[in-house]
Amino acid sequence: MKLGTFSILASLALGTLGPIQSHAAPGGTGSFAYAVTPELFDATAIPKDKDQLKEVQMRSGMGLSLENPLVNVAVNYRLQGVIKGTDQSDLTDVLSTRFKSSLLNKLLQVDATVVADRTGSPGSDAYRYQLAPRITKSLNSMARLDLRYRHLIDKPASSDKSTTTRDYMLDVHGALSPNLQWRSSSFVKYHETLGQDHRTEGYAVNLNGKARAGRLTWNSTYRVTDISALDGTDETLELSQAVIDFQTRYAVNKDLKLELGSEIKQETRTEMRSERHLRAGVSWSPVSRYDLGFKIHRVESQYGSEDVYGSGNITWTPERHMRFSLGYGHKAVNGQAGIQLSTRLELGKT
Repeated sequence: MKLGTFSILASLALGTLGPIQSHAAPGGTGSFAYAVTPELFDATAIPKDKDQLKEVQMRSGMGLSLENPLVNVAVNYRLQGVIKGTDQSDLTDVLSTRFKSSLLNKLLQVDATVVADRTGSPGSDAYRYQLAPRITKSLNSMARLDLRYRHLIDKPASSDKSTTTRDYMLDVHGALSPNLQWRSSSFVKYHETLGQDHRTEGYAVNLNGKARAGRLTWNSTYRVTDISALDGTDETLELSQAVIDFQTRYAVNKDLKLELGSEIKQETRTEMRSERHLRAGVSWSPVSRYDLGFKIHRVESQYGSEDVYGSGNITWTPERHMRFSLGYGHKAVNGQAGIQLSTRLELGKT
């Protein structure tokens, strides 16, 4: 039952009974164990009024997994969407395949997987193909390597042009101590669409930690991103951005929490501009059913201008499954600060 709607659930989901399994006779790497997990039909009918049906939300699918000491293959098919009438439907079918070899991973001492997805819409010429191999490897007790690649082809409906995206990412992360973690990553992304090619590349360094039994936490990041337009062998730098960000949070006690943050951003398009953001906030729970919060955000530009934005909220939880909140905030509207009010009622919270 949902607030404002009536839901009817018709389900023949055989998968709820557990996967259907069969094991081949022993025979080394030639024997397979397989499991079939069908989700035959799952539909929710939502009425518009007493005698009319608004829509039917449906989902159907099936999963098949094959496993032996050499390869592990999992194939999943899912059809889902909304039917609003005899000639109105928005359905999507997804076929996903995941492949890995436990034997090769053990020999090479890596964790390598390949995921391939195909997404389409029945009755439409739109499609989306994705191939994403990934390799992770433990370098030592203090670091782990993560290497990823993604090849994506996306074609919208009623269009004879498709976009191609190629992502390369290298990530190394680890811990200097139980309370101090680090991460270093670099990436390159090629985006080709309608004869306009772009390359996005950059890197980031992150260091975060905690102290005082976790009551004090902090996170710092340095990130650089460059976007270039490509035309054959020529390339034009369209955007260069560098960001330094630092945030810290401290729990004075279980009812009172403080947070501080600072960000310095430098951006170059046709000219260079920079700005600094300063943030502070406090949250307080005076009694078990009430929560109060206030935040302030100050923006300083390179030209000497300053803007200050504030926001606050109060939350009342009269029962475990009910929450009511009222908030306000200053928000930039057409270059000037405006006041935004919001209310929210949540049912079914646990």
